[in-house]
Amino acid sequence: MRAEDASLQETGAEIWSAALEVATQRLASEREPLNAAHAELENSRQEAAQLAAQLATDLDECKIRFAAMQEVEASLRKQLDELKQGLAAESASNTILTRDIEQLRNAAELAHQRELAAREELAEMRGRLKLLEEQNAQMLARLSAANT
Repeated sequence: MRAEDASLQETGAEIWSAALEVATQRLASEREPLNAAHAELENSRQEAAQLAAQLATDLDECKIRFAAMQEVEASLRKQLDELKQGLAAESASNTILTRDIEQLRNAAELAHQRELAAREELAEMRGRLKLLEEQNAQMLARLSAANT
């Protein structure tokens, strides 16, 4: 009986070893797509984070340019007001002041146009940032779902 027990134990061990090998191979084959999906989601998340950082940088630059344009506009408006006061006091230099005022109006209009363009650019960047945030949220949700 001991020989039969040993033979049964050896057969059982072989079956167990084969079952473990099949299970290990199955787990490895199932793990590969999960690891690939995880890597792809991580790459997408990093790309989205880089894009969001670039958009944040672009937005900051636009804010700085916009603030500078506002300062230029305020300065030009101040100069325009000073010229108007000088015009009232100096009727003899009417021709020169009229020309200066026209130049300042053109500069103010140009500054205003730049301000409008900067506002439009800022709105566009906010829209792109929102889209990237939504994409990032979707990717994070997919990554979370893939991890569970």
